[in-house]
Amino acid sequence: MSVDADKFEALALTVFQYQAIYNPTYRAYLNALRVKPESIRQLNEVPFMPIGFFKQHQIVSAGKLTTEAIDRAVCFASSGTTDATTSHHYLFDTDLYRAVSQRIFEETYVPLTDFHILDLLP
Repeated sequence: MSVDADKFEALALTVFQYQAIYNPTYRAYLNALRVKPESIRQLNEVPFMPIGFFKQHQIVSAGKLTTEAIDRAVCFASSGTTDATTSHHYLFDTDLYRAVSQRIFEETYVPLTDFHILDLLP
């Protein structure tokens, strides 16, 4: 799927509406801010959730996902310092994540086949 600049805002607003309905933490945040999702008409009106929420809550826009699917989600933790609480990002479709990440990388740089990626991990 390709989204040009003219269609990006409409798509982003659709994603916002979905998250406002299906993400319980974000929905509670919007309620605390007294933001009515149906009143949001422009992207610059969408409240950003504080990054700290990703450290303190399981941020999931589950929609029709079953509890079992949520339990099977892959969790990426951000790097942190010693004794620091890290943020967590849950991933439900690793194949989609890999395909999108590769496409973005290759559109920005060059094909991954031209690279040797070395990582130093603990």
